[in-house]
Amino acid sequence: MANPFSTIPSSPPPATSANPPAIPARGGPPKVPDQDDGQERTLLLKQEAFVYKIPPQTKAVGWKATDWNLERPDWTGRMRLVSMGKGAKIKLEEKGGDKVYAICPIE
Repeated sequence: MANPFSTIPSSPPPATSANPPAIPARGGPPKVPDQDDGQERTLLLKQEAFVYKIPPQTKAVGWKATDWNLERPDWTGRMRLVSMGKGAKIKLEEKGGDKVYAICPIE
């Protein structure tokens, strides 16, 4: 029986969608779009989020949520986690519109 791998094909393998041929007029293989173009992508949206003012630490045991007045949050709205390029940020937005209450960048 002959070995099918013993012969080397004389022509290059056909181009596939994963490895398209370079087009000289366009300057080489297609480029991957850069993610740092300022476009935001929503990864998570929570319709109800709460913000509490945490009182100063008075005991050595740390903070307890029962000290935060859980019945009356300082702010209520929605939370949006968005990615922007290689980073992300948490945006706290008003429920009725797109007014932003706070933004926290994540690196």
